[in-house]
Amino acid sequence: VVATPAARNNGAWGRFEAYCCQCGLCPLPASTETVLAYVGCLWRGASVVALSLKPILAAVRKRHLAAGQPNPCDDDRVREAKAGFRRAGLAYRPVTKLARVPLPAAVAWQLAALALRSPKVRCHQLTAVVLQFWWMRRAGDITRLTLGDVDVRADGSSAYQVPRHKTEADTGLTTRRMPAGVHPGADLPHVLLTRLVADFRAAGRPPTTRLFTTCGPDAAATLVTTWLRDGLRRLGMTPGRWYGSGGATAANAAGVNRGAIAALSATTEPTLAASCISSLVVPSVFDRFFFARMLPR
Repeated sequence: VVATPAARNNGAWGRFEAYCCQCGLCPLPASTETVLAYVGCLWRGASVVALSLKPILAAVRKRHLAAGQPNPCDDDRVREAKAGFRRAGLAYRPVTKLARVPLPAAVAWQLAALALRSPKVRCHQLTAVVLQFWWMRRAGDITRLTLGDVDVRADGSSAYQVPRHKTEADTGLTTRRMPAGVHPGADLPHVLLTRLVADFRAAGRPPTTRLFTTCGPDAAATLVTTWLRDGLRRLGMTPGRWYGSGGATAANAAGVNRGAIAALSATTEPTLAASCISSLVVPSVFDRFFFARMLPR
């Protein structure tokens, strides 16, 4: 028996109501945050695909409009969440395994802690992984860094030079600055960077020395991914579930202005929304450990 559109709509609304009841949320009128939380729950449970998400949200929209309430799904954040389903590769096939998602800040922080207690070679490799996350740069940008490109300051801030994005009018290097951390406790990414620079200077290396590898940019992504997977295995985590470029998502979750994220990652705000930021993640305190330093004070 094929369900009628009305029956499917009622079923989708009923499941949304049940979720709200379970979580202590108001289904009607629902807030956009409630809709986002529901979408995130569906995504993390791998229970729907992008095509089936559309009628689910349509049921919420129709019930609100019928009740004379504003549509909580008419929001850029909901549209980003729908785009997240497509980016995860769930648009045209059933879910058979967990999709790869941006590296969470909590995992990046654990990798930083692992680096600090690792031998020097592994510590340097994991530092590259953490810097890619923290600085929101491509692997090729990180692996091309030289000792002279990095400045670690006593006040806890750091500055670095990275190649300009290929779409920018100018060429050459551009300088970026990361403010000092504002959370209590050790600022692990800054500690790692400080140790890396100290190791190279203690060895008498010239400023032109590459910090991580001499390979070309084309091979850099594979190399950094190998280091990431090795670190995840050592933490007892599934290596293939996450990829390294989750910094923009974490900064967004921490409340950092989109313009500041775009400037740091050398991209545009529309590109951030379409390709770099997932609103399906659950914010955590570790987002702020990395990026609260970028918030206005």
